Amino acid sequence: GNPHFAPTGGESIHNVSHRVTTAFHEIADNHKGECVAIVSHGAALAIALATLLHQDYYEWNLFQFENTSVSVLRMAPDMKLEIYNSVTHLTT
Repeated sequence: GNPHFAPTGGESIHNVSHRVTTAFHEIADNHKGECVAIVSHGAALAIALATLLHQDYYEWNLFQFENTSVSVLRMAPDMKLEIYNSVTHLTT
């Protein structure tokens, strides 16, 4: 598909990827050594993780999120998804 296609009033997958990954990098740069919570829609997070971890935003379908799930992405020194889609907080 065309990564620049956007539905009327919406964003293309390319634009979502750029916007969200830029924000992740800016937040990481401004909060070195800190733990930061980022809250977003599942599709935007999935596109960001696909871009950051696989360098391919079309891999976004690998990341499905339950409502209110928690994931932990370590940005530095090496990018790593440490926790993915955890909902254990809902059962305690």
